[in-house]
Amino acid sequence: MSKPRFTNLYITTTLSVTLVLFMLGLFTTLLLLSERVSRNLKENVTMSVVLNDSVTGGEVQRLINLFQGAKYVSQCRYVSKDDALREHIDRLGENPETFLGYNPLSASIEINLSSQYASTDSVAPIVAKIEAIPIVDEVIYQPDVISKLDNNIRVLTIVFIAVMVVLALIAVVLINSTIRLGVYSRRFLIHTMSLVGATSWKIRAPFVRQNLLIGLISTVIALILLGATAYYANNRLGFPILNDPMLMLTVAGVVVVFALLLTGLSANASAAHFVKMKYDDLFYA
Repeated sequence: MSKPRFTNLYITTTLSVTLVLFMLGLFTTLLLLSERVSRNLKENVTMSVVLNDSVTGGEVQRLINLFQGAKYVSQCRYVSKDDALREHIDRLGENPETFLGYNPLSASIEINLSSQYASTDSVAPIVAKIEAIPIVDEVIYQPDVISKLDNNIRVLTIVFIAVMVVLALIAVVLINSTIRLGVYSRRFLIHTMSLVGATSWKIRAPFVRQNLLIGLISTVIALILLGATAYYANNRLGFPILNDPMLMLTVAGVVVVFALLLTGLSANASAAHFVKMKYDDLFYA
């Protein structure tokens, strides 16, 4: 095969691998972002722990300390009777104290649940446990909202994972086929090297090194494209991807490991396949 054709094959392989890695990195980013969004949504689920009117300041503080140390609480805040009245007036525009002569609202502690506990199965025993506390009148929350949120997030997660699995399989097939085609074009050279006594690894090593280099170059290009996409999403669309360096590092790690493993293993397997073939079989490979 002439040098220009080899060059064209390398460029085609590099571009193909780059495109696959870019798509893989993009969907990995979306999967990680969806996980963070679902966690934030779950931690916005609140429960209002309504307190007895006779509760003392010391009892309130002890209960707040209890919640702050609980695994199922991400954050909590105390809402006094006066605070509750002000919030009621701001929200509804009316003051019940003017026609009742007293403040009918109770003090409460607003709890934001930790994401791993914001599910229907986890909330029920938590509510029962809190309502058993003597100074607590009741716990107000929205089980229907929690149930719908939990179900929707579960469905979206399954869909994202399914798409990722399908994309990974497509990536494996495409990259393996592209690399195999490159090795196939030099199958007679492989046979010639076998005839002159080259060991199997001595024959396979150049293909592995060459395709690892292609994988590395493709990774760099794919990461540059992903970085440009993240920059655009961050500045034009308002998605704060660049504000999460851990997410970017995770995506980069997935792309690098996937690229180097797949290109190296595919090249090794393809070369090994042709090393074992007899000369006559090479014409029908």
